[in-house]
Amino acid sequence: MSLMRQHLTAIREQAKAIMASAEALIHALEIPPPEPGDCMHPPERRLAAPTMGRPEGWVCACGVEGGE
Repeated sequence: MSLMRQHLTAIREQAKAIMASAEALIHALEIPPPEPGDCMHPPERRLAAPTMGRPEGWVCACGVEGGE
């Protein structure tokens, strides 16, 4: 595989990841926010937010962060 093809493949994969993130954000904006104190942080309200040391991290639409 040529170097140019490898670069283009990597760019395409990055674009797919960006699209997935954008779709998740759009979906999260369509879900109405919970009443204060009522959120149980269900998976459908969570956005992936991995960080160093917390690869399974997430942020709920209500603003609470969690994950291992």
